[in-house]
Amino acid sequence: MGINDEGSLDGRFELKWDKGSNFASLFLKAPLDYEEKQFYRIEVFAKDQGRNESEEVKKTSTAVFIDVKDEDDQMPVFTKVCSISNIEEMKNIGHEVFEVKAVDGDFGINNEIRYSIVEVSSGMDKDYFRIGEKNGSTTINKQIDREDPNLNLVDDPMLIISIEASEWNGSNYVSNRTTKINCNIIIEDINDNLPKFSNTQYSATVRENTQANIPVEFTDEPKVTDLDM
Repeated sequence: MGINDEGSLDGRFELKWDKGSNFASLFLKAPLDYEEKQFYRIEVFAKDQGRNESEEVKKTSTAVFIDVKDEDDQMPVFTKVCSISNIEEMKNIGHEVFEVKAVDGDFGINNEIRYSIVEVSSGMDKDYFRIGEKNGSTTINKQIDREDPNLNLVDDPMLIISIEASEWNGSNYVSNRTTKINCNIIIEDINDNLPKFSNTQYSATVRENTQANIPVEFTDEPKVTDLDM
């Protein structure tokens, strides 16, 4: 007795025949992986040796069908990722920045996927953004002022938002089944600030009879800046 393995079985099965009992048992030689292959057809054959060399060997075969059952051993897989997003500062609350989507890596189980924001770079409070727990849509939750000194966006306007996809079985969180992805956002400047003088008033002394086109010398040199880059 034996099995026909022409490569379709990946060398994962072995047939052992006990001549004494005339029974054969099928064993696994290597673990099966549902994500690689979900079904096997095994041809098992039996043949007699004949009573002498002149007799034709008789051979018969039967098919054994193996369905591989999926186990929950794969992390979520992102099927829709985020490219670099450009948004203007002071965008309205509710404005969508990007959308992500993930699925259960175990195709035969299909647990529910829920999304959350883990952190935002530059020390920004993650509450500036909101992600739909079930749809992966990320929106503005608090208006972002690029010139706010607490946000450190003037010199480096790029933010990195870390998004986590986790698996849930009904109301139960599936332990150790999470995948993270980083999304980049560039906060673009808009002309929303007035020019600003360095002082509220300036002093200068001009001698009488000073000729025309002579520059006026100020005690403090007037300076004006525009926070909008």
